Amino acid sequence: MRLRVPDQSRRLPGRLRLVLATIIALAGVTLDRARAADMEFRWVSLGADGRCGRVPCPRVLEAVGAISHDTPAEFRRFVEREGNEPGARRAVLLHSPGGDLAASMRLGIEFRRLGMIVYVGRFVNAQTLEAHGLLTQGRTAKKEREQWGDAHPVNGICYSACVFTFMGGVKRMVPQTSRLGVHRPTLIEETFFGIPLFDRKKPGGWDINRIGDLERTYLRFMGANPQLVALAHSVEPTTIRVLSPRELKRFRLVTR
Repeated sequence: MRLRVPDQSRRLPGRLRLVLATIIALAGVTLDRARAADMEFRWVSLGADGRCGRVPCPRVLEAVGAISHDTPAEFRRFVEREGNEPGARRAVLLHSPGGDLAASMRLGIEFRRLGMIVYVGRFVNAQTLEAHGLLTQGRTAKKEREQWGDAHPVNGICYSACVFTFMGGVKRMVPQTSRLGVHRPTLIEETFFGIPLFDRKKPGGWDINRIGDLERTYLRFMGANPQLVALAHSVEPTTIRVLSPRELKRFRLVTR
């Protein structure tokens, strides 16, 4: 299956155009202060070579790392470059501590455009598990490695701004061992061609309430409960509020 990059000249639905227009104004808002590595994308095979007969084994996308301003463009370039991967499926395992709020929304919109199914998780190979003592050592290790194939999905996290990217999935799943968490956004000092993006002294300047309005607009468009914003804004930026399975359903974050 080929992941086709949508034609930019095609007219977008009116509500989607509104969301795209408003989140541009969020540049410089971050939901995470951690200095994690920027997000990277790769295809991962769900079976060892030769185990799927004459057809390529299914391959799903892995997206791991912090979401920076450039991440949506990097994803688009990845799809343009490697969207013809044999066996590719419209599924992505997402593992991220968060990052730039506007970029996370734009990446979520890219996922929605492509009809992606999103899981919170990541992949590891057998050698990594052995190194951490999670696979049997000794005579049975080789057999277990063969059963694992190239890599295996394990638990992951989707914290902070990552939640907005996760919401881009047409289907969204958080396995029991994975975690999805929220907290309040943080304004950071940035300028655009020397013009301050945020001026708290200027009437009508961006503030946490206006940012909350944009977050609610995005969540409504993606089919989630906008009341999630009130909960997130009640949590200090230095902590994470991990959502329970009941809350994931209550806020319509998961579809299954």
